[in-house]
Amino acid sequence: MSLMKTVIKNVRDRLNLQLKNAVEWRDQVNTYFFRKSGIGDEAGRTIYN
Repeated sequence: MSLMKTVIKNVRDRLNLQLKNAVEWRDQVNTYFFRKSGIGDEAGRTIYN
């Protein structure tokens, strides 16, 4: 595999991990505010128990 293909794959993998982490953080923040306010997420995103 060429160096450029390796770099592109590494960047793609890191961006995919960043996206996964961002979704988890968003859901955790939504859960925190749901517990404090009792107001559900308008978009129906995950609320953890």
